[in-house]
Formats: sequence, structure tokens, C-alpha cells
Amino acid sequence: MPATREWMRSGHVDPNHVLRVQIFDQCDPAADGDDTHALRWELDLNDGLSADGSHRRLPEWFATVVGAIATRPDEPAGRIPIVADDTDELARLNPDPTPRRLDTPVHERIREELRRRPDWVVAECDGAPMSARELDTRADRTAAWLLGAGITKGRAVGIRMERNPDVLVAIHGVLRAGGRFVMLDPADPPARHETIRADADLLTILDELPAPTSAEAESPGGLPEVGLDDGAYVLYTSGSTGEPKGVPISHRGLADYLDFACAAYCEGGDPPVVALHSSLVFDLTITSLFLSLLTGGRTVVFTGEPVEALRRITEDPRITFLKATPSQLEILTRIADAPLPLSVVVVGGEAFRRPVAERTRHACVPGVRIFNEY
Repeated sequence: MPATREWMRSGHVDPNHVLRVQIFDQCDPAADGDDTHALRWELDLNDGLSADGSHRRLPEWFATVVGAIATRPDEPAGRIPIVADDTDELARLNPDPTPRRLDTPVHERIREELRRRPDWVVAECDGAPMSARELDTRADRTAAWLLGAGITKGRAVGIRMERNPDVLVAIHGVLRAGGRFVMLDPADPPARHETIRADADLLTILDELPAPTSAEAESPGGLPEVGLDDGAYVLYTSGSTGEPKGVPISHRGLADYLDFACAAYCEGGDPPVVALHSSLVFDLTITSLFLSLLTGGRTVVFTGEPVEALRRITEDPRITFLKATPSQLEILTRIADAPLPLSVVVVGGEAFRRPVAERTRHACVPGVRIFNEY
């Protein structure tokens, strides 16, 4: 019986197939009797990736990356070009949705906003408000105290406080003085604090804000000039697999992230009312500590144990922005008696499974936007 045959690659039977690379080591006898080895690369490309056919340039881009790696093996991965001399095309295919606004350190931009709107209520805790004027004045006092204590640019300062608005004052005082803040959990064992103190070379640990005791504490005088490439804070790992490890974050890194967050989460809507409810030592909380100060919103601090803080969030109809882990969302959705008035939920810290996402969506008012940062 007549028959035809067609070679079908593995991508034909994979509905999620995008690009597969197969490498063959070809050995050809040479004239002098030695074997000559050559590598043959075959790319199996899903031809239905894009309507305009731009995906057909993937093999070209792949070859560019491989060539750059071969010729510059010591080059950092982030500097490897994706396309050769074709940045306009790359920009067209991958437009940057985030307008760059934060071209200065975040705390300097926030200081300008605080002084422009001194009566703005920037934070509250248990019904007690903190105005922009109060945050600005007390941050200056803290910076002055740190300068008097001998802080130099880039020196780290520990902040070991429970959740309350004074944490905002401490953070901005450290940044204004040119330092880097390191968050410490008061509930952690003292041995962990001492390990971090030694590793980060902490100037001091703030368990509370220093009280102004002189005219110097009322006015910080000349503050150091801080650039985007200077350090902003140090984040320490849990140390579950050994000693905690410090990850330094620059002002540029902090500004880039918050620039993205402002554009992605807050453009076109009312200023957010942000719930600050989780541990301050995790990077998850950075969004809640800074976002409202950059967008004209308000940070509402929820004290107490984690479940109690989540319960109080469900009872506060003003909260429109929440950042939480999937585990926290599991609890929140189970204890909520009415639709949560959240307009934005940002998820991080753990893998975000679809069932949790669905329960979160159903627990909130219609139109809630849910972002997964994990």
C-alpha cells in the first residue's frame, strides 16, 4: 500500500509549545583521518505565536544571545543583547508601560510632597492621625539625632519597632541622614538581632524614636546628598538554611519598583487607602510603607496579632489597597462577612494558586484588580 511519512517534532503534540532547541554533535571524517566535530542547532518554533509574524525573528534573536555568550563569557547576563543593533524594534515589541518619574531617591520626592501638603493625613493607627507636617518634622528630628550620633552616608541603622506610624518616621529619618535602614522583628530571638547587628555593622538600633532634647534635634542642618546608586535598605533572609543573609537594595532599585507600583496599581483612580498589617521585616511590606506617600493616599496601620489585624481590615470600609500573602488571603476570605471594598489586591511571598485567586475575587466588590508579584 502506498504510504507517506512526515517527521513530526515533539512540539506538535504540546499545546504549550513555544520554542524548542535541539543540539546535535556531528562527527565527519577529515581528510587526515581525524574526526571533525561540529554542532548543529535546530529550532522548533510554534508558528502561531503572533499574528504579525514577529515571532519568526526568535531564531535570529536566539542566535544573537548564543553568539554573545560565546564571545563574551564573562559578561553579566543582564548586559547580553537580545537583538543586534535593533533597539528600535525591541522597544516596539516590548514597550515600557511605566513612565519614569522617580529620578531622585524616593524619600526626597516624599519630602517634597509632605511640605507641599502639610495638613494631609498620611497615616493613622487606632483612630489617631498623623499629618504630613508631623511626619516631616519628626523625620527631620530623627535625622538630626542620627547625624549627632555619628551616622555617615551608607551606614546601616536597625529599626526594631512594632507596627505603628513611628516606623514611617524612623525610616525617613534614617534615609534623610544618608543611612540604610534594616528592619528587625521585636519578636525574633536576641541572637538573630545580634547576628544582624554584627553583619550589617549597625550604628544603632531604634526601639523607639529619639526624643528631641536640644535645638540641634529640632533642626538637622545640612543633610548629606544621596544618589540613586547609594544604599536605601538591607533586607535579611529568614536564615532557615543557616545564618541570615543581607540583601542590599539601592535607592535606584527602590525607586524603580515604586515607580512601577505607582503606575500599575494607582494610575487613574482615587488615592489608595493602604492597609499596613504584616511583618515589617519582609520585602512584601515595602509597597505598603511607601505607596500611599507617593500617591496622595493614606496608610492605615493595623496593630495586634496577624489574624486580629486581618479581621479588623474586614471591618474597615475605607481600605482600598491590600498587599498580602496567599495564606493571609485564605484567612481574610474566610472571615469576611461582607464583600471587601478593595480595588487593588497585590499578592506576594508565596505561590498564588488559582483557587485562592478565585476566592479572593469573589470576596471583594466587583471590579477588584488582583496582581501577582510572586
